Amino acid sequence: MRGRVRAQRRTITARLHAIGGLRSVALRCSGLCLAAVCGCNGQKVGPSDAPPASLAQVLPQEPPTLPDASRRIGLQVTIDGVTQSATGLLIADGTIRLSIGDASDGSALLQLVGDVVETNSYIAGGGTIYGEACASSPPARFCGQPSPAEFQLPTEDNSKGTIWVTTTAGQETWTWQTYPWNPLYEFPRALPWDAVKGLYSIRGTELAGDAGTVLTIDGQGRLFFQSSETGCTGNGTMVLRPDEDADLYDVSLTIEGCAGAYAYLNNRFEGLSMVDNDSACTGCWDDGVGLLDTPTFWLSVPTGVAALSFSADPVH
Repeated sequence: MRGRVRAQRRTITARLHAIGGLRSVALRCSGLCLAAVCGCNGQKVGPSDAPPASLAQVLPQEPPTLPDASRRIGLQVTIDGVTQSATGLLIADGTIRLSIGDASDGSALLQLVGDVVETNSYIAGGGTIYGEACASSPPARFCGQPSPAEFQLPTEDNSKGTIWVTTTAGQETWTWQTYPWNPLYEFPRALPWDAVKGLYSIRGTELAGDAGTVLTIDGQGRLFFQSSETGCTGNGTMVLRPDEDADLYDVSLTIEGCAGAYAYLNNRFEGLSMVDNDSACTGCWDDGVGLLDTPTFWLSVPTGVAALSFSADPVH
């Protein structure tokens, strides 16, 4: 137990370094709020056009921690006056992955990949905005040019937060708003691989193509797909996260053979997955289609510029 506590403390310290570089974590004010949205008298003010000097300046009486639980999150993100839906995962180790918006083929437009810390009232963190659906013409924003982002978000229901995105053209300020924040339901227990293995129809990504693409998951969590339309072949694994007794998976996926505009996908992706298998709560964890046993993936190239998020419906 002591070893686990020491390991978690090291993890929290590493996350703080990743988020703010521990840039002057000075307790300049009192009260439970972020420098971005609170004045030194503890009164909330409106969102700023510029991020605070350090998003590590979380200002509770107690230091910020990792999230107390993993959760599926659903938000609305407003970019240039246009509101987009966004869904993703916030993991207890501080990882956040969020797919934002829909392209004409149902693909996500953007993906936020980052790290967070949490207080009683906020999450705060930093990461990268990636473009998705980059084989489209014209390609989506941020394709080939990921942009750093910092953000804060209240954990109250129906609250607004801010994302500051630094692009080649300058800084942009986006807003995001929570639905009811706390998880409606805990993550369901993971199914045995014998129940997960099978054939799935990929959707919500240009990988699917007009003719559709079938994803195979075998009894050891190995992944395979091949698209005659895009030329893409994928091989990978999904592994239950060892630190949580929940329906959460670490994923590695290597894509090869993509031709033409899809060639940017030829790389190794890493990320997260979950499988909606909670029969007592149809629709709580899925993306609105209402099918059970549907894997959803949030993936990106660790040292590259590409990202993918998609679902795969069971083929019966």
